[in-house]
Amino acid sequence: MKISHKTLCDSMIITVLVIVIIITINMWMLLLLMLQVDRVVTPIWYVIGVTGNTLSAIVWLQRRMHANNSSAVYLVALSVSDLLFLILHFVQVRYT
Repeated sequence: MKISHKTLCDSMIITVLVIVIIITINMWMLLLLMLQVDRVVTPIWYVIGVTGNTLSAIVWLQRRMHANNSSAVYLVALSVSDLLFLILHFVQVRYT
């Protein structure tokens, strides 16, 4: 039995199209899964980040921390900048 070149090319094209369709469906499923995970994980990160950075800024702003630690100013600035980033990121995601 002889297989023609056209039949072989047609079957290869069909195989490639099926593979492309399967990959596309899997990518869409992965995207939907990522969106669902993002809806759950992002608010948790906001709560942890805002709480942690607020507490960190409060601790590093205490007078006794300033007196004994020259890095306190840097750590306060870091926690405030992280807090500002979280707030601005929340506003951007929420209103755009």
